[in-house]
Amino acid sequence: MSSATEGGSLPTALSMQSNEKIARHVPATRQSLEQCGERLRDGKLVSFPTETVYGLGCHALDPVAVQKVFNAKERPLSDPLIVHVTDELDALNLWCASSDHINSSVNQPAGRESRNSIESQALRVLVKTFFPGPLTIVARARQDVPQIIMANTGYVACRSPSHPVARALIATAGVPIAAPSANKFGHVSPTLASHVLDDLGLEDVWVVDPSLGNDVDTQVQDSVCKSV
Repeated sequence: MSSATEGGSLPTALSMQSNEKIARHVPATRQSLEQCGERLRDGKLVSFPTETVYGLGCHALDPVAVQKVFNAKERPLSDPLIVHVTDELDALNLWCASSDHINSSVNQPAGRESRNSIESQALRVLVKTFFPGPLTIVARARQDVPQIIMANTGYVACRSPSHPVARALIATAGVPIAAPSANKFGHVSPTLASHVLDDLGLEDVWVVDPSLGNDVDTQVQDSVCKSV
């Protein structure tokens, strides 16, 4: 009688484990969002709906957490991430020109002081006018914003989603959330929780599903505005 492994081999425990889905499908209840917020503060990943597509979120100011997003997506480090916030001030505090971390005018050349003032005013008008919404604003970052999130460009992108679940999650986490689309790099961007689970099921990520019978609004497209 031939061996059971002739012509092939039985899967090992390790190979079986590596193909086991570990992503968790969770509701958008208050308790669930609180747990997701804790995960984000602890440097773990949470996928959530926005008004465009599902995002793969992490603590934006935690370089180790940001690296997990790149690893899960198999995304090149040369491709920067967008930071998501709910409050206008949270966005302004990420940018050099508008944050309280700008050096005093005594220490700055007159030209640079003028540029910071103009840029700061422009950024404040933009966030006041277009946040929340699908507009992404790119501007010079504060020095303590992790370089990994900016692909070492010195510019950080920020937006404020209008989706109620996204806003509730960011508010509950209490930290800015970096979130590219929740799919492997080069794959189609997901618009449903099931799409995320299909693509990132082997990753340690919680996927928030509103379970309200409404799909994410895929008719809204992101726009990008850069301060130079």
